[in-house]
Amino acid sequence: MYKILNSFFVRSLIIIVIAISSLNIFIWEEIYNYNISTIKESAHLKVKSALKIIDYKSFINKDKVQLEKDAYEIKEITELRITIIGPDGIILGDSEVPFDKLDEMGNHITRPEVEEALRTNIGFKKRRSATLGENFYYYCETVKHNGKIIGFVRLALFGSGFDKNENFVLFLIIVVDIIFLSFIIFLLLFIRSLNNAKINSLYSNLEDRKRLKNYDAIPNVGYPRYNDIIQVINIIFENFNIQTKELKEENKHLLNIIDSLSEGIAVFHSNGTLSFCNNNFPKILDLSNDFETDANAYSILTFPPMLNDIKFFNESRENLSRKTKYYKDKYIEYTIEPFQINGDDEGFIIVVCDVTKINKLETVRTDFVANVSHEFKTPLTSIRGYAETLMSGNVEDEKTKLNFLNKIYNQSIYLENLVYDLLNLSRIEKNEVDNIERIDITPILSEIVSEFKIKSKNKKIRFNYKTNCKKECYVKANSNLIHNIVTNLISNAIQYSDENGEINFNVNADQNKIYIEVKDNGIGISEKDKARIFERFYRTKKASSVYVEGTGLGLSIVKNAVEFLEGKFGFESEEEKGSKFWIELNVIK
Repeated sequence: MYKILNSFFVRSLIIIVIAISSLNIFIWEEIYNYNISTIKESAHLKVKSALKIIDYKSFINKDKVQLEKDAYEIKEITELRITIIGPDGIILGDSEVPFDKLDEMGNHITRPEVEEALRTNIGFKKRRSATLGENFYYYCETVKHNGKIIGFVRLALFGSGFDKNENFVLFLIIVVDIIFLSFIIFLLLFIRSLNNAKINSLYSNLEDRKRLKNYDAIPNVGYPRYNDIIQVINIIFENFNIQTKELKEENKHLLNIIDSLSEGIAVFHSNGTLSFCNNNFPKILDLSNDFETDANAYSILTFPPMLNDIKFFNESRENLSRKTKYYKDKYIEYTIEPFQINGDDEGFIIVVCDVTKINKLETVRTDFVANVSHEFKTPLTSIRGYAETLMSGNVEDEKTKLNFLNKIYNQSIYLENLVYDLLNLSRIEKNEVDNIERIDITPILSEIVSEFKIKSKNKKIRFNYKTNCKKECYVKANSNLIHNIVTNLISNAIQYSDENGEINFNVNADQNKIYIEVKDNGIGISEKDKARIFERFYRTKKASSVYVEGTGLGLSIVKNAVEFLEGKFGFESEEEKGSKFWIELNVIK
């Protein structure tokens, strides 16, 4: 901007100097022409007066004596040198040259003013006199008689006086030019100073906005032309702010999307420094979030296999994928691929997933298949063995045959219960339970109590039932789910309690919750088994020895059913002293 102002200042000054010079030339020519015109006019009048003194006969007769006298007389009147010239250019008289030296003056027909007079009747030239050695203005007119040139009258005006006048006029013009040019320069400098102040203000505002990255509108500076520029800049700022806001919103939206991904994502420059990572990347890899801006992959990451893979990728630039066990019980899966950050920065991106749950599910699936195979194989082998023995005809004793048939029947009942429990657990886990509605839980609990009072009595176990639900108590469920939950808890209490044991079944309800508790004084659960009792098919060694026919699915069904009903569950147990299991469901009004 300052270069533009300086260029404007220089160009303006040049234009003004050219304009002043042109004006000076014009004025000088006008003054010069005016002076010449004035001299010619004055000289013409004097020549006219001189011709009144000169007799035409003296020209015709070339009377040098008379014409010399006339020249002196005219000089007395005009105070100018006068030369009388014949038509052939011979000097007939001169007020400044003695009569006896007229012939020495030479022929004047070739003098510029005489030649011009021959062409135009009037001749005017400024030149140096060959006779006197001074500069003169020569004015020459033809003398005619009956239309014929009979001679010339020439006046010589001393040039020094006119030169002084011209020099004085030129001096005045130069002084005026200097004064005017000084004023113009001062004015231009003043204008430039004002412009510099406005530009400094504008530049300062722009620098502040650049430094603070705040592109608010710039205030006007009180000068219309600059205000027009500021208005354009403000429009640009406004559009820039709008686009920046849109880009920030879009960037924020994209970052939120990236942060919402379950995968961890990190982008690194070609030199290994971190460019970007989402929230899940350090979370999955158990890293600190306070990375330095120029942190390197080898300083951030601590897992040797991943560091080796990054080194291999940098050498080969080939996509790499790996699933491996991380620290402790965590499993991760990650890929390393090329990522073009900008034109010449060929970095790489790491996408990492926490596959611990997936790996655990794979383990559960594998264990489930193995457990189901085992649970089915034992009774099926037993059934097949008894059936083959009966089919062979080797058993003739009816009592033995009946015993074998009872064994086959009991094993088939076990298989039926196992299939029922598996199907029931599968439906609950897939949320495929039908007829979930508002039901009264009181009659269902009363029915279950009636059923298990008989079973506990057969095993000589005291069964105590206590409830504060004297009337309807509604929950959001279906009767099968409630029946499965409570039946599995009471069945376990009976199966794992000794004779003469005691079971307390307590139900307490208020306006918001219903609390169901099953407490026994049976074999209890050891500390090492507590973390696994809700796993499918898991049974403690002691439980397997006490109740051989258990499937190991009961507590898993209870856990998944309560979670499906958005309730809570828990237990307390001490080995050889008994257990207490409880569930809590929401009451529906």
